[in-house]
Amino acid sequence: MYFGKTYFSAGKISQLFAGPCGWRYTALTITLTPNLNPFRPLVLCGEFPPFAGSEFGISMVQRIGRVSIVAALEPFGSAEDETLPAIETVFMELCTYALESFRENAEFILYRGRRDADSSHILAIAPLSKHPTQGVLRRLEHEYTFRTKVDPAWAVVPLALVREKGETILVLEDPGGQPLDLLLERRLNLTEFLHISIGLANALGRIHERGIIHRDVKPANVTVDPDSNKVWLTGFGIASDLPRERQTAEPPETIAGTLAYMAPEQTGRMNRSIDSRSDLYSLGVTLYEMLTGVLPFNASDPIDWIHCHIAREPTPPAERRKEVPNVLSAIVVKLLAKIPEERYQTATGLEADLRRCLGDWESLGRIAPFVLGKHDASDRLLIPEKLYGRDREIEALLEAFNRVAEHGRPEFVLVSGYSGIGKSSVVNELHWGRPP
Repeated sequence: MYFGKTYFSAGKISQLFAGPCGWRYTALTITLTPNLNPFRPLVLCGEFPPFAGSEFGISMVQRIGRVSIVAALEPFGSAEDETLPAIETVFMELCTYALESFRENAEFILYRGRRDADSSHILAIAPLSKHPTQGVLRRLEHEYTFRTKVDPAWAVVPLALVREKGETILVLEDPGGQPLDLLLERRLNLTEFLHISIGLANALGRIHERGIIHRDVKPANVTVDPDSNKVWLTGFGIASDLPRERQTAEPPETIAGTLAYMAPEQTGRMNRSIDSRSDLYSLGVTLYEMLTGVLPFNASDPIDWIHCHIAREPTPPAERRKEVPNVLSAIVVKLLAKIPEERYQTATGLEADLRRCLGDWESLGRIAPFVLGKHDASDRLLIPEKLYGRDREIEALLEAFNRVAEHGRPEFVLVSGYSGIGKSSVVNELHWGRPP
């Protein structure tokens, strides 16, 4: 059996049809033999083209009559593997759902769908533009790939990626509740804040346990059920399953993520890598907004946002809103530390401190001071990227930089030393050296 010019050594597909638009599926089961050659991941609509490459992972979307069907073939390793996972086929009849939009931003519209026949609910995310960019479509496709990596206990799970009336739509489970950014249209009381922040820390901790870095934690990507205080994270369009990665310096307008909630190292202007602690900074911005009703920084353009995250210190929440306990204010300020080593190292450590705050608040009506981060022990080895023993040299570079910035006269600085002694590391420290 073959598709185009690509041959499968063996296979069985129930109810396979071919037509003018190419191969089409109403498949209930798909089974493949272990000696199938792997292919490069593709997202296909219409004709089934030939494959090339060395990795396998195909998501096929095709329209059959009134039914949009997704047949997903998951990666399963090398050709020598003796066992293959079950391959699931997902049927989505979007035309049977009544879709109601309840939020939109510059790129996407979020719908909530309900089907009267069985009272089932879904969420659907579609591009705002009728002609979306490739970057927007890639974010939908990327979020769909995380459907097997997240858990409905703490994440909004993608169900299908379909084409409906010429649009690409990501369909997700609807856990109920509402987006946190809509909930923040009113000011939260302290009890609500603590319950939601504990749920947020717990969800983020579960994500990090799976080896995932969200990279876009913000109220719009948090769903909250106010009645049960359950919290789910969504918006995995730029998430990464790499434990650490370095962001290159790019034009601010093209950096992936949301500038108002972005960790300093995500800007590409710091000599630091992106890891799970970057999500904790973004969570700090979110908690600051929940406590005070405003963001920790105000900026008028992308460059200004980057400068705020790298160089400006936030006003403590307790100074913005007098009723905020000093302990909670200190927790948020710790999350917003510019250098990752000075933040909370784990979401679990943050959750432990927040639970202690909730216990004090419910039993005493106040939050007693305590040492932060007592239970903040990382479960993995994180080698600090801080440079030691070069304070004098770094200070000399910063002084030269400040003189040029102040007086406008160019200076020429030479850094000498043997090969491999760390000259580049010293120079790179200028990327995070902050002006006084």
